[in-house]
Amino acid sequence: MTQISPEISELCRRTSMVSYLEKRGVHVMTYGKSRKCCCPLPEHRDDTPSFYIYDAADGGEVFKCFGCGVSGNIISLIAKIEGKKNGEVVRQLAEQTGVTLGEYDPSMRTEPYPDEILASFCAEDAESLVVSMLLRDFIQVNNGSEDAVNKACRIYQMWDDFSDYGDGEYTQQKYGHLGIKNIYDVETYAINLVRSYRDRSE
Repeated sequence: MTQISPEISELCRRTSMVSYLEKRGVHVMTYGKSRKCCCPLPEHRDDTPSFYIYDAADGGEVFKCFGCGVSGNIISLIAKIEGKKNGEVVRQLAEQTGVTLGEYDPSMRTEPYPDEILASFCAEDAESLVVSMLLRDFIQVNNGSEDAVNKACRIYQMWDDFSDYGDGEYTQQKYGHLGIKNIYDVETYAINLVRSYRDRSE
């Protein structure tokens, strides 16, 4: 797998996604390791928080919007919000943060791959260990496909919602049609998802 250059990783570490959004008037809520807000992307109107921010393994941050499906890092976020090319954002952030780019190639990769974003959602903390193991299995069975990553991240959103809001009106309206009534049902949902795809591959 091709890695993002050290210079790009340093730009992402030095630029806070939360600070950037809050300066633009976006209210970001913090719940444990995750932060979320209504989607700030111009092409998506969002009335409920569906835009999640997680810490990445390299010390930067990644985002995933469960409403519009877009994901990325601070570079792609700024590019989409401000209507700029990634290379332009890279040079802008380098000037702001004092990072020396050296022989920067504008065509180089500046965004994480889907499985790198998934890894940020699948942190093996005590609360979500079982679910994270199930979803890693699910991703592996599906050869790391983008569809599998999106489904796995969607289950993490369910887990976070039930952790944050319990089994009240908000979660029932959002997930009741799926037969999910509490956090234990989320785990069952993940188990059934993994099992159904494993059966198809056999």
